[in-house]
Amino acid sequence: MALLSGSTLENAAGAAKVNRGTLRRWLRDDAFREGLQQGQNEALSVVTARLVALLGKSLDVLAADLAGSDARAASRAALGILGRFVDLLQYLSLAQRIEALEAWQNENTSQQS
Repeated sequence: MALLSGSTLENAAGAAKVNRGTLRRWLRDDAFREGLQQGQNEALSVVTARLVALLGKSLDVLAADLAGSDARAASRAALGILGRFVDLLQYLSLAQRIEALEAWQNENTSQQS
């Protein structure tokens, strides 16, 4: 659990009650690394689900700020929304480019085999 939370090797080893050398040896083990990766993926899924659940409420707050009489709050809300939208567009573009590169790599790898 300590490794999943971003703890240092020393702190993670202490939490697991093993020495750093043991933890380093475990980290060289494919099965251990796969289990660690699975744990990280599960933790990320939980966090993502919680964030998605908050999106509606967050958008409602921003919409209220935009519709309210406080011009500064409306400006901050608008800038925040626009900034996140630009971030989302960049993420989607990057995801599409990575997908295309992976498809190209898979195609070229299979042709070479």
